[in-house]
Amino acid sequence: MPIEPADLARFLDPSFLDDLEKRTMAQLREARSELQEAEGAISYVRRVVQGRLDIVAAERQRRTGGSDGGGAADLLEQLPGILADSGSRSGNRLLSQLDPGDMAASLMAELDRSIDPAQLTDLPAVSDEVLAELTDSMAVIERQLSENRRSVHDRIDRFQAELVRRYQSGEASVDSLLG
Repeated sequence: MPIEPADLARFLDPSFLDDLEKRTMAQLREARSELQEAEGAISYVRRVVQGRLDIVAAERQRRTGGSDGGGAADLLEQLPGILADSGSRSGNRLLSQLDPGDMAASLMAELDRSIDPAQLTDLPAVSDEVLAELTDSMAVIERQLSENRRSVHDRIDRFQAELVRRYQSGEASVDSLLG
């Protein structure tokens, strides 16, 4: 079942972690899987925001570097390098799937409503003030996504720890996975 955007609020609610020890193994695995899917969606959108931030930062750097020439063409030439650098950020977990899913599509739509991507198509024509506002707005969104992602990671870890505890204590057996 695809993860919906409303599920994120449910996952982040503190009560989502209630009574882990009373849940069945199937319920624990299902919840962990849903959390992993949500993490993939959040990570995808966060990387998009980071890429956009890097593009805006490159334009700001171009302006402060005193280079008036090139404009949009100069920025386009730099784009592969700008976006390649954003892939070196730390704190990435391996995604369990390549398709970020419906939640990512909804989060992307929300992002595009907050910050019109058309503003990024001709950054040299955007005023310094608008460029600063774009940077500030995207930084707020990136921080919120990062916070949500950390919370989801914490929850994944809690579910994983409960599964491990059950195997270590003998409450669950590996044989039950095979049967």
